[in-house]
Amino acid sequence: MKTKHIIKSTSCAIAAATLLNGNAHAAANINFTLAKRLASADEDIVIGEFTHGGTVGYEIDVANGVSLNAFAVSHSGDASGIVAPNGWNFVNVAKASWAGGSYGFAGKSGTSLGSFESLFGAVDTHVIVFTAPTQSISVPGMSFPGPPPSFFPIFIPGSTIISAGFLTDANSDANLADVEEINWSASNFIPRFQRGGFIASEFIALNASGTIIGQSIPEPSAVLLSGLGLLAALRRRR
Repeated sequence: MKTKHIIKSTSCAIAAATLLNGNAHAAANINFTLAKRLASADEDIVIGEFTHGGTVGYEIDVANGVSLNAFAVSHSGDASGIVAPNGWNFVNVAKASWAGGSYGFAGKSGTSLGSFESLFGAVDTHVIVFTAPTQSISVPGMSFPGPPPSFFPIFIPGSTIISAGFLTDANSDANLADVEEINWSASNFIPRFQRGGFIASEFIALNASGTIIGQSIPEPSAVLLSGLGLLAALRRRR
């Protein structure tokens, strides 16, 4: 297991002062509550899901030397009010469109990443894919005639946006640096990734090659191994 995350003095200020459209924001009297914690097996990547009223938020803490290029969170129903840091791309993908989408990982498609059900379960109907600015997203749908205007808040399905950067433990760009888990409990904490709706999410987190480096639903092999371990324990008790 790697040494857990380097704590940066700027993290708390980032969390408290930046509401993820990149603008300074007075965070007084805002308190998001941690509802779910996802960690990779070696704790090198941790994603927290938070809630505040009708808003769900997400924050990420990665270990030194780890880079996160995208994460996806499933949900059902309305996904209005999606917010991400400047430079990050996002798209809300229907379950039926997951397999045909291209999510910016060396040609990886939804099919090559895994079926919707295997990654996010059978209950949710949509998934929001957040990608760091080095990545690109393309899903079936309406294309945008040329590059979108600079003020356009999200990309149009069918188009592609590419720029520089990805999330790490130590990055000079506040939009591309993690927020240490130790700072998530601050009374005025505002997660940088947000959506409207209710908490019922499953997660996957990926690196630049499209490898899943964290997920909330265990891989089938992990489930099988845990089942075999349980079976062995029951046999020993006999």
